[in-house]
Amino acid sequence: MFSEIGAIPQIRGETFTAVSACQLVGKGVGITLADPFVPSLFLKDPAICIRPLSPRIEHEYLVLSPAGQNPGPVAEQFIACVRETARQIVDSVERSAARKR
Repeated sequence: MFSEIGAIPQIRGETFTAVSACQLVGKGVGITLADPFVPSLFLKDPAICIRPLSPRIEHEYLVLSPAGQNPGPVAEQFIACVRETARQIVDSVERSAARKR
C-alpha cells in the first residue's frame, strides 16, 4: 500500500503480537495496522482511536479439519457460532471507527 502512493514508512520498532502493538499505540508510541479482532478489545480505551483503512483489505479465515472427514453437527454449530461472533466483532469495530471520524 505504501509503495502504491510513493510513501516509505518509518518503522522505528516492531512487536510480535497485535495486542502489544495496540498497547503501544495506547501509550502514544505510534500506530499499527490490525485486523478487527484484537482492536475490538480496546474499543473503550480513550487513548486509542480506531480508524478504518482505505482502501479496505479483506481478510479470509479458514476452518481446518482432518482430510477426508466432514465436520459433524456439533462442529458445524461451532463454526456457525464463530462466524456470527466474528461478524458481530467486525461490525462493532466498524461502528466505533465510524463514530470517531
